[in-house]
Order: sequence, then C-alpha cells, then structure tokens
Amino acid sequence: MNGVTKQQIEQARQIGILAYMQTYEPQELVKVGTQEYKTRTHDSLRISENGKWNWCSRGFGGTNALNYLVQVKGLDFVSAVQQLCGIASVSVVSARQIYEKAQKEQPPPVVFSAPPRDKENVAVLRYLRGRGI
Repeated sequence: MNGVTKQQIEQARQIGILAYMQTYEPQELVKVGTQEYKTRTHDSLRISENGKWNWCSRGFGGTNALNYLVQVKGLDFVSAVQQLCGIASVSVVSARQIYEKAQKEQPPPVVFSAPPRDKENVAVLRYLRGRGI
C-alpha cells in the first residue's frame, strides 16, 4: 500500500468503533439501549457495545473504526489508516475494556426486604386514612 505499511493497517484495524467514538467524537454518541448507541448525524447508524456497527439505512456495517472512517466519513483508506495510527499512538482503549470498566463501576443491586411487621398495623392505617382511603 502506498503510504502505509501492513503493520500500520493491522494497528488501525485493532481500534474499535466504540472506543474511537467515545474518545474522539463523544458528542456524536446517543445511548438508545442498555448496550447500543446511535449517532446524532446518522440516526440509523447503530453501534453496539460488543464493537460492531451497522448503518441500517445504507445496509452495511463493520467491526472497527477503520471501516467507519472509510464507509461513513468518506476518507480514503490510506488517510484513515494514517489518522488511526496517529490516534493509536495516543492509546485508545478497546471497546471490550470500556465495557468491562462500565460493568465494574455499576453499583451492586439493592436487595428488597420488607419492613418488620406491625402487630396493630397502626402505621398502615394512619397512612391509608391520611390518603383518604
């Protein structure tokens, strides 16, 4: 390839779309589900936390930022590889690392437990009467 080596191409292919978007275009991401995003510019372009993306209205998708830059942003292949190699040297974490970090940061689920039972149900009756029930 003119201007890029096979090693640079492989390095560019390692950068996940979600990691790229969260790092360099966070204003474009809109969360639409528990594990899915869309972009503000192209609302039919969906990005999953597993690292895959699909542009539904155009009928194509990919698995990395290189595909995204070429197919969606319209950059030529060499420019996209060069841009991603410049980014990769700055250290972009993978989509899997972001997902695992988000899972660790979630608080543990709250376990429901009923309050102790009142023999006379005074509190319940007071509440119901106060509500006019």
